[in-house]
Amino acid sequence: MTILDSTEPPARSGRFIRAALVIFPLGTILLGIASFGIWSWKKDRVEDRNLRHAMALRQEPAAAAWERHFEVLQTVSRSGPGDRLASTASYLESSLGAEGMGYAPLRFIMKLEDGLSVDGVLAELTGARRPREIVLLLLPYGAESAEEIEIENRALASALSLTHWLTGEPVVRTLRCAFLPLAALDETTRREALVRLGEDMRRRGERVTHLIDASIGDRDWPAEAAAAFDMAARGTVSLREVLPAQAEPLLPELTVLRSKLLELGAGG
Repeated sequence: MTILDSTEPPARSGRFIRAALVIFPLGTILLGIASFGIWSWKKDRVEDRNLRHAMALRQEPAAAAWERHFEVLQTVSRSGPGDRLASTASYLESSLGAEGMGYAPLRFIMKLEDGLSVDGVLAELTGARRPREIVLLLLPYGAESAEEIEIENRALASALSLTHWLTGEPVVRTLRCAFLPLAALDETTRREALVRLGEDMRRRGERVTHLIDASIGDRDWPAEAAAAFDMAARGTVSLREVLPAQAEPLLPELTVLRSKLLELGAGG
């Protein structure tokens, strides 16, 4: 009878151990690949379902929808200044949301150094291949005089009509609309709020490739945003667009802007 030395495994056991050392890590790698594949497949299904849902909600601009937005915004504007801005942000958020236009709007409240709060709304079409390249449509609001408030509400109604027409569109770069209640703030406070927004984007590795200034009045918002978004160093292109101020002729005017945004979103 042959006695095996317990310190030296038999050849068959040695081959099994060597095979296990190869197979087990390989199995772990294959399992990881399979898990990633399943996660990616589920993610693509969710994104495809969300895209189809948004596409189903897409609507061309219509005078009736524009007038409805304008009337609600005018009603909201009759409340006190603080309530008006918060209520405006709430209406923008609910209109842009999943049940309204198919977006996933981000409601953010920035606490500034002097104790003021900036309550804004962001909504976007996320880029499929270059999501960190941002085409930013900037629409500040928050004026104090009745005349300026009405002009702002007309622009906001047009912006909502535009975003409703854009929902579900596939883009390479991210198209982002920023509704910011900054118009009545002093220059220092406006700059602080824009700097906070720029810092938040940089933390996520985002770069503003194009800034579309859709503001009301003659204030030079791109100049105020230049430092906040590091526009000079990052090669940001600044453009100026004026949103329609009435229900008619809405479609032809928004058609031009929509085409321009989609061209920029396509990486052009």
